[in-house]
Amino acid sequence: MDSTFSSVAVVIAVVAVIFIFQTFKIVPQQHAWVVERLGKYDRTLSPGLEFVIPFVERVAYKHSLKEVPLDVPTDRMLQAAESYAYHAESVAKSPELYQAETVRRIRSGEKVSAAEYIRRRREQDEARRGIRAVFADVDVLVTPTMPMPAPAIAELKANPEAMRPAELRLLRNTRPFNVWGLPAISVPCGFTQRGLPIGLQIAGAHWREDLVLRVAYAYEQATAWHKRRRPE
Repeated sequence: MDSTFSSVAVVIAVVAVIFIFQTFKIVPQQHAWVVERLGKYDRTLSPGLEFVIPFVERVAYKHSLKEVPLDVPTDRMLQAAESYAYHAESVAKSPELYQAETVRRIRSGEKVSAAEYIRRRREQDEARRGIRAVFADVDVLVTPTMPMPAPAIAELKANPEAMRPAELRLLRNTRPFNVWGLPAISVPCGFTQRGLPIGLQIAGAHWREDLVLRVAYAYEQATAWHKRRRPE
């Protein structure tokens, strides 16, 4: 009788330990664990002590997060040369159809020599080969789509000299991925205090559009920002 009772007690204790072990999860810093409930996404666990419901929920994926420093190309000579080659005829015939600042920037590529253009293309090819090394340790890169809220058109019209500096800041996070030739997507992730939308940029390695789209879709399933409208 006593031995039977002891055996049952041991079994109960073992089950209790397993239950507790399966319930409480310690998520390390710079990690995100994806929880599924009955086979479907339920939530993402943040670093710290978390819990799941045993036999109903499970940690399906464990992702590590880290900051990745990038050497961002800033030279625009190649872009200037190609813009001028494309728009030269139209600018010569109908410059009034362009904004004055746009005409100035297009014409800045007029004096780029063939030798300089070839050299810049080689540098671009090197940059595109070099960025591949980044994806040896990460699956995707995630950044804010823009580093600042979009300025009001009225503000820029009142101060035309501020237009180009504002453009450079707005393009700071997206332009490099164009230069590197990487697939990227922007998904809604919130609003500013003034009600302007905030975007989350997700970029992947060359030819990994499939992964970028899957991550973006998973983010949309985990949040509701893409369904929300600007607060009144």
